[in-house]
Amino acid sequence: MSFLTTFPEDVYPTHSLAETIQSETFDIELAQALMWMSQAAYETTADPPAAPEKRKLERILERWGFTCRARLSQGGTEGFVAEGDRTLVVAFAGTDPVRAANWITDFNIRTGPDGTHRGFSEAVAGVGPVLIAALEGTTKHIFLVGHSLGGALAVVAAWRLTGGVQTLADWIPHGAVIDVERVAGIFAYGMPRAGDFPAFEIGSHDVPCRTNPLGIKGAGEAGAIGAPPALVNAVIDALSELGIEHLDMPLTPERLWAAIRTAAGRKAA
Repeated sequence: MSFLTTFPEDVYPTHSLAETIQSETFDIELAQALMWMSQAAYETTADPPAAPEKRKLERILERWGFTCRARLSQGGTEGFVAEGDRTLVVAFAGTDPVRAANWITDFNIRTGPDGTHRGFSEAVAGVGPVLIAALEGTTKHIFLVGHSLGGALAVVAAWRLTGGVQTLADWIPHGAVIDVERVAGIFAYGMPRAGDFPAFEIGSHDVPCRTNPLGIKGAGEAGAIGAPPALVNAVIDALSELGIEHLDMPLTPERLWAAIRTAAGRKAA
């Protein structure tokens, strides 16, 4: 995936997430931990093929208390299967703006025979055999997560794996469908939108200012209200020896020169 979707390695949490990602009861800590798993799915191609055995994704997962059972990579679809002490996490990456394959998946909006979005269904089918192999040999509970496009793929994958229209998912061999009870949760993350805001009311609490008869306060450019008078007072103080006690803004050179000449004339008389 491109630099538009990946993070520097030191941005990712350094503490373990394994203890948090085991509860089937929703809470904000679980959602945050799986959010980071969704983000890590963008790191599957962060290293060149000749990189060391412990690549960026593996290093991140290891400090979170997980190992990488498999990388899911086919036709632009990216993700991974991670294993903790008690759970598995299947994470899918979302749309990378510079990856044409992801846009093709997004805009392939025709529906298949089973009524699902054809682009999403075909993307899951592309990584299906590797996904099935990674889930074999264990009965641990599974979280399926993803951001943006990845959230849609997580939903479709969960439906396929638990037997949704199995006859149409020819990448699932007989007997490989998992029990729905093994799915601990499906978490899909998207960009916050205006419609996500809760309803709220706008009100006001008026407190008149006590330093002037009108009870008004400066607003908008309040930070500049005190500066000009302070500058004028400083100039008046500097010219006080000439008997100048008042000057009006703006302090143009002509106005200052006239005030000084007038004061000097009075003093000479």
